[in-house]
Order: sequence, then structure tokens, then C-alpha cells
Amino acid sequence: MRERYSESELIKTSVGDHHIFSDENITTSAGGQIKESCDGEIIYSDPETAPELKLGNYFKKGYWTNHKDEQILRAVYGQKLRFHIEFDLEQATVGDTFEFGLYDDDRNDYYEDTVKNVDDFINLIHPESGQDYKSEKIGKDGKTVIEFTTTDNLENLVEKCDTDKIFELYFRCSYNGKYGIENVELPLRPVHYLKLGSLVIDRYKMPGINPEGTDVAEDMCYGTGYKKEKPIYSPEIVQKYKNQYQTFGFDNFTHRLFSNDDNSSLYEQLEEEKIEKKENKLEDLYKSKIDNVYVKKTDDIDIKKAMKLRNKNKKAFYSTQECYDTFYDPKFKIPWTDFKIPFPAYPSGLDIRLFDNLSDEHLFYDFKNIAEFYFARGEMQDNLDELIAKFKRNEGGVFESEVMTKHALQRSETDEYCQKVEDYIAEQLKNSFSKLEDVEDVEPYFLKMMKDKPSYFNSKGERDQNNKKKEFTKPTYSYGKWNEVPTKATDGLTIALNDIWAAEVLLKELEFAGDNYIAKYEVILWDHFGLDLPDMEKIFNVIPSVNETFICWFILQHLRGYKPFFTKIKFEKKFDGSLQIGKEELKKMREDEKEKKARELNQKMRDDMWRQSKF
Repeated sequence: MRERYSESELIKTSVGDHHIFSDENITTSAGGQIKESCDGEIIYSDPETAPELKLGNYFKKGYWTNHKDEQILRAVYGQKLRFHIEFDLEQATVGDTFEFGLYDDDRNDYYEDTVKNVDDFINLIHPESGQDYKSEKIGKDGKTVIEFTTTDNLENLVEKCDTDKIFELYFRCSYNGKYGIENVELPLRPVHYLKLGSLVIDRYKMPGINPEGTDVAEDMCYGTGYKKEKPIYSPEIVQKYKNQYQTFGFDNFTHRLFSNDDNSSLYEQLEEEKIEKKENKLEDLYKSKIDNVYVKKTDDIDIKKAMKLRNKNKKAFYSTQECYDTFYDPKFKIPWTDFKIPFPAYPSGLDIRLFDNLSDEHLFYDFKNIAEFYFARGEMQDNLDELIAKFKRNEGGVFESEVMTKHALQRSETDEYCQKVEDYIAEQLKNSFSKLEDVEDVEPYFLKMMKDKPSYFNSKGERDQNNKKKEFTKPTYSYGKWNEVPTKATDGLTIALNDIWAAEVLLKELEFAGDNYIAKYEVILWDHFGLDLPDMEKIFNVIPSVNETFICWFILQHLRGYKPFFTKIKFEKKFDGSLQIGKEELKKMREDEKEKKARELNQKMRDDMWRQSKF
């Protein structure tokens, strides 16, 4: 963006033509009049492309392509990249050497306070010689191609260079010709610099805020039963979080407010006042002199206590009475009909009221031991112990565990989710490989009610109705069908994660051999280790003993002020594909493979039957 400001006049004089072009908006404003005049005719039109700009004497233009020589503006790591430079052969000489260097543009580097940094030099290695790659010769047709592969070292470098984790690549070129030395930056326009880095495929909701994307998520709230007025997060706080999340994802330090790691930005600050200490009530009475009646003054210690209590309830979502009044209202649907059989409501709030008389230590004892007994086994029992210990330390933040990740990867729900993700990526690469910027979807999807139907939207439209039609949102590690409950509900993953809150998918690398590729992508799953009031209105609250886990957990969070926190699962996967094969072709290939295996199994059974003795 270019800004010009003048206290008085701003005069621009050009000899010859004067062009102003923008790929986005041009805004002109004035406190008085804006005048346009010319000796000829003023013409208003719609240019499709920017007018060609002359670089100088030698260089004509430079542009990026992929390995198929399709012009591109976006790429991911692993791709072979080609940068094309064209010279004016009326001025430059075929066979002459010119020098170049690859740079990352930092003018759009994003953070809370944007500072113009020095552009970062990126050293290239020649693919054949293994030496520094910094010069080339002008080709016989005045064209030269600089080719290189984006490797892992670039991915590691971006963490140090760019907070948005995206390179904006351009070349600085220098040529000493018959008119002297000429230095240029190519491509000429920054909008044509190549954006290189992980490609955001999907962001389903955001950790820590509600499905609508307007305020805190209820299960991330905590307090001592003093309900706070809504909203808890101001619209400005939420919007800033959204903007940063779109740019560089979740950052443990920057976004510590949303993980309950540090909520001090919401706290009231006590102004230290000098309050004289009173020796006794008689002295107080003498100084007050109000009809000889003693007036008790508020002690500064009481003020601090009250403020501390208010700060502890800055994220309190429910009052004590709301917690005590909750109930489970069972309605069982008759199969193949719309008829529901009503049953008497179960007052789960009475259990909350009863257990609220217990001490914190007693509640934690019950929570830990009953949860371990019913909901976890093996190494996932140790994982559950760590979760409860973190909750007891009352520190908020983010919990990650290799054990938890390993068990999530072993679940069929993860396989089904990843299969849909891979189908989607394959379809996008088939249709839009040269337009990866159109595939990128950085903005999270949030809930909107459309004609009483819940749907998820971002600025590109409805999630499953736009031209991309995503058939995935997140995996869910629930207790499954009734016949799966004994296995899934007790494996330790359901209580740790259950219904994943938010998900991210990023395409990390693409390695090509012709049209065939190996794609590497990353999945980040977020959940909240916390409960909300609707959790106390579910069927497990009527199961004796089992329900004590959730009663103790809920009281500790919403009536004793223990902080919930984020749980995070992060993993990478690879799959093989081809630019000629998309989602439908992959589905058909899987169906054919399934049918082939069924035929082979059927044939084997028939062969075994014929081999068996008849008598």
C-alpha cells in the first residue's frame, strides 16, 4: 500500500504519459474539491491488465512458473520452480553473464506492530555443480530460466524470517552492458512476487471461541458461580484474534488469553491508595464527627478481595442457581418413525448442589479415580492423569501428548477424515494446480442459521455448497454406536477429546515426477478440556457412579474457578496422486479395489469348499 499526505499542496508533474494502476482499490479524498482537467478528453474505462512498464535498457520482464511452465503466483515446498527473465536483445548481448539473488519481501510482514524489515537474502545452490547459484548467461532468444527446488531448509528459514510463515519471493538482477550497470527487481510488481509456503486447505471454527465466532466458547469459561455480563470478549478482541489466526494460525503466547494461559488483560487493576491506618474506633469516631455516630470505612484489604473475586469471575458464564437448576430430559425416538417417547426429567442439578458441599480435594479425588476407572486404560490412563493434574494446577494453556496423538491416529474416525481430506486436495490439484491461490482457504468457517438449518460459512460462502464442496469438518472420537460403547468410551480418547472443537488442514509439500506427485499435509485438531451446561443435560448424567466424573469436573470448573484448557493433536500424512486424477476417480478406484478383493475372497471360499472331503 502507498500513502501520500500533504498539509498544503501536492503537485506531480510528468513529461509524457503518467500511469497509476492497482490490482485492488485506489481511494482519493480531500477536505475540499477534487478537480480533474486536461486539454483533451477524460476517459473512464475498465483496464483488464496493468499497462506494460519499461524496466530500463536491458531487462524486459520476469515471471514465475511451475515445472509445467504454467505462470503461477503461489507454490508450496517441494515444488520445482522456474523463474523466466526476458532481455531486450537490441541492448543486451546473447551469452553475456548477469548476476542475481533471491530475496524475500518483508514489506507485508505481519505482527501486532508492523515494522519495515530488511528483505532477507536466500542463497540458492546450483542443482548440478552444488556451488552457489548466483549468475547465468543470456540465452540465444534473449530468455533465461533460473530453475531450483524448494527444499526443507527454506521451510526452516521461514520460521525465522516471516511471522506469517509465507515467503514473497523476487529476484534482484544486475547486468553490466554497453550502457553501464543496470540493477532491477523482478517481477516488477510486488503483486506478482511468488508466495511460497504451506497452503491452508481448511479451517473449521477456531479454538477458544464459540461456533458463531462472536465470543468465548462456553466450555472454556470458569468461575465461582457469579455470572458475568456478556460478551466476555469484546468484538475488537475477537476480530483481532480472527485476523491473526488467518495470518499465522494459533500462537501459544500471542493468543494466551483464549487458552486461559493468561487472562490478566481482562482484569481490573487496583490503584494503590494511601489509606491511613486507624489505631482504634474511638479515634475513627472523633475524626468522622457525623452526629456522634461511628462510620465504618472500607478497608483496602476488602477492596482487594472483592476485586480478586471479580477478576476470578471475568470468564464466569453460569450463575450458581443455573447450575443447580439443570436437568436431563430424555426422549427416546422409536426407530423408523418421528415419534418420541417422553420420560421423566432427571434433575442433574440436584447432584451438583449436593456435591458442591465437598472440598476441592475431595472433588479432585473423585474426579481422578472414577474417570480412571470408567474412561481410560493402559497408557491412556496415564494421559488422563496428566490432563487432570494440569487442570488441578489451574494454569490453562495447551496440552499435547505423543500418546494421545498415537491413539487418535489408530482410530478409524481419523482414517475416514483423512481420506476425505486427501480426496479434496487431489480434486483441487487436478483443477487448479496453476492457481493455488484460489485453493487456499485461510478464513475459518463459523456457524450461521439458515432457515432454521445450521450451516457453516466464511467469505467464500457456505462450506458444503460452494464450488469446492468440502465433505469433511473434523473427526469425532465419541463412544460411537451402542455396541461400540464398551470399547470406545473406555479407551481414554473420548474423555480427552470426544467431539473435536476446531480443525486445520495445511498442504505442506508437493514433490513431482511428471504429473505424479507425493503430497504431504498437516492436520491440527483442537479441543477444550472443559464442560459446559449442555454437558450436564446428557444421558451419562443418569448413570450412577459414572456421572460423578462429570459432576465433580463441572463443579471444579464453574463453581470453584479451575481453568479449562486446549488439547491439541498434530500430525502429518502423505499420499500419492496425479494431476489427472481427482475425487471421483479416486472413489471409483477404491470401489473397484473393494470389489476385486470381494471377488478374490469369494473365489477362495469356493476353492476351499471344493477341496474339502465330501464324506
